[in-house]
Amino acid sequence: MTKRLGIMNYKGGMGKTSLVVHLAMGLVLNGKRVLIVDMDPQGSVKAMLGVKALSGTYELLLGAQPFSQCITPVRDGLDIIASDERLFPASMQMVGFPNREFVLHKRLEAVINYDYILIDSGPSFDLLAQNAMVASQRLMVPISMDFMSIVGAKQLLKNVKIINRLFDQTICVQHVVPTFYMQRQLKTAKVMASIDALFGAECVRNPIRSCADVSNAAGLGKTVFEYKPKSRVIPDYNQLVKTVMIEGDN
Repeated sequence: MTKRLGIMNYKGGMGKTSLVVHLAMGLVLNGKRVLIVDMDPQGSVKAMLGVKALSGTYELLLGAQPFSQCITPVRDGLDIIASDERLFPASMQMVGFPNREFVLHKRLEAVINYDYILIDSGPSFDLLAQNAMVASQRLMVPISMDFMSIVGAKQLLKNVKIINRLFDQTICVQHVVPTFYMQRQLKTAKVMASIDALFGAECVRNPIRSCADVSNAAGLGKTVFEYKPKSRVIPDYNQLVKTVMIEGDN
């Protein structure tokens, strides 16, 4: 059964897309077949993976092309449905659709040839983010080690409750991932305590340490797995992948 996981936080700069791309690549390296659906108009997923795409999320949401033509293969076992700035006008057109919050869910409900679908959402609560949330049902929230990131996470929790109530859904935050983690900073310990209090310690996963290898790899259109296989951040991603796979099997 294909498992869907949405990655979102309403504050930018959380390392969200890096998390999506490296989680996907880690799953692929463990023998899984993965599809990334980019619902962020910035289109960072294709840039990080060093590919171009002729079609993508715009065509998928508006039904302009068959599903198969919206996919761009990027690595063995890893495909993406890429986004670009056209998602803004797409979201405006979707306003007139019946059940407009369920468009992405409907487009993906027949997809069975992937083990995981990871949905990357932009840092806002617009119609695109609502579609990502409803289609995912289970959410991963990256939170960097600053207190403003918690503000975005709190708003996300409120909006999950709103969507669940309005549309009779059971969306939940399944994973909270601390990012840009620097253990020796006093602020880090305080932010981690706040995260535990907000989400519950059982939901908070191992942190992803701050590491220049990630941004250096992205500049070359590579994941850190490909750029520097012995990078100190690799064990962090591997542990997260293991956790996602274990919970996905339960």
